Amino acid sequence: MSCYCFNPRCRARENSDTDSVCSSCGTSLLVKDRYRLLKPLRPIDGPIPQDVEVFECVDTTGGDGVEPGTHLIIKILLAHDRLDSYDAKRVKLMYRESEVVKNVDHPGIPKAPKDGLFYLRDTGVANEVYCLVQQKIEGQTLDKWLEEHGPISEKLALNWLDQLAESLHAVHQLGYFHRDIKPANVMIKPDGKLMLIDFGAARDITDTYLARISSAPLEDDYNHRLETTSIFTVGYASPEQMIGKGLPQSDFFALGRTFVHLLTGIRPNHLPTNMDTGELIWRDKAKVSKPLADFLDTLMAIAPGKRPQNTASLLSYLQSSLPRKLRAYKLRRDRRFQFGVVIGVILLLIGGHRTGMNWASTHYFDEGSKHLFADRYKEARADLERAIQFNPKNLDAYNNLASTCQSLNDDDCAFRSYKKVLELDPNNWVTYSQLGGYYDFRNENEQAAKYYRKAIEVGEDRAVEAYNNLARIEILQGNYAEAIRLSTKAINISEKVIQKTKQPPEVPAAGYKNRGWAKLELQQYDQAIADLNKSSELGYMNADTYCLLTRAYEIKKDDVQADSNQEICLTSAYTSPEVYEWKMSIIRRFRRDQKKLPESQN
Repeated sequence: MSCYCFNPRCRARENSDTDSVCSSCGTSLLVKDRYRLLKPLRPIDGPIPQDVEVFECVDTTGGDGVEPGTHLIIKILLAHDRLDSYDAKRVKLMYRESEVVKNVDHPGIPKAPKDGLFYLRDTGVANEVYCLVQQKIEGQTLDKWLEEHGPISEKLALNWLDQLAESLHAVHQLGYFHRDIKPANVMIKPDGKLMLIDFGAARDITDTYLARISSAPLEDDYNHRLETTSIFTVGYASPEQMIGKGLPQSDFFALGRTFVHLLTGIRPNHLPTNMDTGELIWRDKAKVSKPLADFLDTLMAIAPGKRPQNTASLLSYLQSSLPRKLRAYKLRRDRRFQFGVVIGVILLLIGGHRTGMNWASTHYFDEGSKHLFADRYKEARADLERAIQFNPKNLDAYNNLASTCQSLNDDDCAFRSYKKVLELDPNNWVTYSQLGGYYDFRNENEQAAKYYRKAIEVGEDRAVEAYNNLARIEILQGNYAEAIRLSTKAINISEKVIQKTKQPPEVPAAGYKNRGWAKLELQQYDQAIADLNKSSELGYMNADTYCLLTRAYEIKKDDVQADSNQEICLTSAYTSPEVYEWKMSIIRRFRRDQKKLPESQN
């Protein structure tokens, strides 16, 4: 048996495990009089010493719940001058990694003893030697697994995605993000469970960090350079991370790229990209269903705001929405289902011209709706107009045509369509609600409120969205008590619907957001925080909730929670003009604070 000297300048580092000091350089072979280095896990014999060396070690004495003889992993960093910016950054990164592995309690994250981070002086090797000890994971990294087994199946991909999303959730919840997710940093244990490892690039989310990233121009400018530490692996890192502006959503990009690698067997930087959009072209190289491929492309969206906004929404989609889409996709591809559809169409056509016309209208309505939901508005308009030609009384087609025309900025078409619906069905609450949304989008609050109230009058408990949207307008107009009444009604209705129909739990999230907002304006801070956190837990993906939580926690002097929610507020998508103002207020404050800082802290 042998052991190793931790002095990187030693000419013969391998020693007998019975030695107490290195036979070549005289350095002690027990790090901190406790850890014996058994074997290097990275090459140590190159011409240039490594910044950080990693060894398997044995704890010879035990302590802090670790039994003597336990095998662990130890990272060793030599710092020659802590005031040197390079050394200071390396020490800071090791400190962050220690914080993650000590504080995140999750089976998919390695553990570390409380005294797992320590430094040694007067070793004769360097001014200071920093060491981080953590759990040794049995198994192999996914890049090694991939070399042996080849590309993974969709079933295995879904299992692994769920495992890694749970691990990421535990990390992000404590205010950290990984910054270097890739197959080499994921281990698979003999029982098939995954471990996310190597948090040496992990980043904590602080005011200073957010101030740096928010100092960029307000427009999406990926060429704007910041003096932040850029740590990434080419092929897996997001565009914003490669210029030093990594965000929690950067982990989602890397997660998507990791699974493209696992599904195709090809490293992402070896795959072609779309020259116009920058998106990866990979689907033809993998055996994967459209719903899963769409999800991975969402994770890898070039703009961070188009990715899931937090790990809660990531998990909600993975565990609720995606399984439903996969079931529907498989059903549509089932030959028995397809045969049944064909027989049904034949029977409808045999039933007569009128039945056939209705079927054609339904077909074009379905196709047009698919285009609408995929933002293909010109194609949507053409199909929806065909649906109306086959059935001039197709109310749903008129409604979707109105929405399509709004997106095409064709106001005349939109109003004609809405008017036609109300001619055919004066009690169509959906149309009243959509008209409210039309005016709402244009910030014509009085007109919007008028149609939302009409939708509620006609639709009653069906008009949940109208209740929520009207509550928002009441808040903007200072009618907080009425807003609380409306949002509470929306919450109660939607929660009953969930119980009956098993819809996803994010349905009442907007209601909790609005009620929390109204209570915040009434200075009912604890109640506001409770409602806003409920909105977040239910998967509300827009920035509103997190901007409001930031404000509430700042008032309560809870800096940790304020910082965490502030980051999500700044990086999440939004649809309401007031949220833009909230974001701008935070950014302006950051910039003022940055100007006040001494030059050395900027």
